[in-house]
Amino acid sequence: MAKQERPHEFQISTNSETLKMTVSINKGKRKLAQVEMRTREANRIAGGILAAAEQCYKDSGLPPPTSENFQKHNLIVIGPSGTGVGPGQTESTKFVVLYFGDTALGIELSNALARKLGRDLLAVTENQTRPH
Repeated sequence: MAKQERPHEFQISTNSETLKMTVSINKGKRKLAQVEMRTREANRIAGGILAAAEQCYKDSGLPPPTSENFQKHNLIVIGPSGTGVGPGQTESTKFVVLYFGDTALGIELSNALARKLGRDLLAVTENQTRPH
């Protein structure tokens, strides 16, 4: 029988007085890495990891995930403390901004995808459908 490895685990501790957090990566009981940072810099880690995951998936040649083929157990759900929208880096894009305390993550969408997201949000808030 093959030995089953435990996945890497993240531990995050925060200090609301200093607005700092410590992020540790552990394997079992062994600490592999640890970094302390200001909470407003959390978007650097989140954005970097998500951008790398997106590029890796694109490079794989697999079709884009949809609500039909996306594994729902891979979904991590968190609530932002605020939202915003704005013009993108080009005329054909827009930004959705999600605020988490004193940090923010900007997600650039094509105009077509932004319109689809808007329609989906309206539909789900009116209980017409449950888009993903």
